[in-house]
Amino acid sequence: MVGDCRPRESGAKRGLEPVEWSVRRLGPQVRVVTPTEMTMMLSLQHNSAETLTRALDQLQKAGFGASHARRRAAAEHMANGRNLIGQSRVRDAFAAGKRAFVLLTAPVQR
Repeated sequence: MVGDCRPRESGAKRGLEPVEWSVRRLGPQVRVVTPTEMTMMLSLQHNSAETLTRALDQLQKAGFGASHARRRAAAEHMANGRNLIGQSRVRDAFAAGKRAFVLLTAPVQR
């Protein structure tokens, strides 16, 4: 039947199961990334300063649901990141942006 969505009689699987099967067989040195992460890594590799600046701008606009104190601390990390980009220290700038992201997205403790 044309367009039949059921697995073949041969036992072929569909959906997420083949992906999970493949990932379990990778070595411990292999890190699986999403397509979004791969695109970001390629962009960082080829246009690091522009990519980091754009990411910091988007992070600042997003704001998330963080408390005022966390937003203020994240803003300091983002400012530091922009400073580091100006010094061509992109790895350090990335780390500063990551710290800001963690502050802004960490669950609120009550």
